Amino acid sequence: MLKTVVTSNTSLKTDGCSTGELNGILIELQDRYRQLEDDRKIVFGRQSYQQSRYSSYDEAGEVIAKDMELISKHIILYFQARQSVDKCQEHILADNFVVPFILLETSFRSIGVQSLILPTGNIVDASQLDKFYLDWECDEQPRRNTILMLQPYWTTSFRLLKEPMNRIVNQSEECIEKCLQMRKVINRELVNYEKFKYGMEDHSLRIMEVMSYLQGVQKASTAIKDCGHVAKIYNLKGKESPLYGVSDD
Repeated sequence: MLKTVVTSNTSLKTDGCSTGELNGILIELQDRYRQLEDDRKIVFGRQSYQQSRYSSYDEAGEVIAKDMELISKHIILYFQARQSVDKCQEHILADNFVVPFILLETSFRSIGVQSLILPTGNIVDASQLDKFYLDWECDEQPRRNTILMLQPYWTTSFRLLKEPMNRIVNQSEECIEKCLQMRKVINRELVNYEKFKYGMEDHSLRIMEVMSYLQGVQKASTAIKDCGHVAKIYNLKGKESPLYGVSDD
């Protein structure tokens, strides 16, 4: 049992505010997210973070691959149904959504602890990559080389989660416009929600706080992509991670 995880007070459960004060998309997204979490409990069998342990890169890769399928089923398909774009644009949006979503959600899930908490409840600690890149079948030197070369990318990914987001590459003007329209609707509903929850006087600070969390997720994603490129070029451990596979599409 890991003390750093047990002491975290972070919960991803939504609060029980009156749905009459919320707008449609936020309510539907809350429902979708609850379904996602319910499916995770079935797929991963997570009962409590009190049973957490360090995850290896093989285990983490399997977890992320399964989680991507669940995220696509409950979140990505929801937006695709709400706003239709060309199939090639759907692919671009999905690829550019899933990694930032995982980074942002994992960071939120891990508030209060130094490690990253996976959907299983197990953790990855950027300061203890020897536990992550552990492979008893390999010599010690390749593992040390992996940690030495990839440690800066892990550090950068952690540090850059708060910096401005980059524009999605290869996105068409029509797709950009539809994304902007959807973002305006979500932002409006978010403001209404925060007004209801915090009151007219205090909600603006909370909105600024939420927006600050969203800034820079794409740069953290860039660090992940760079990490994947280096891992593949030098044939390092973890090069098969599904997160790196998305970066190559």
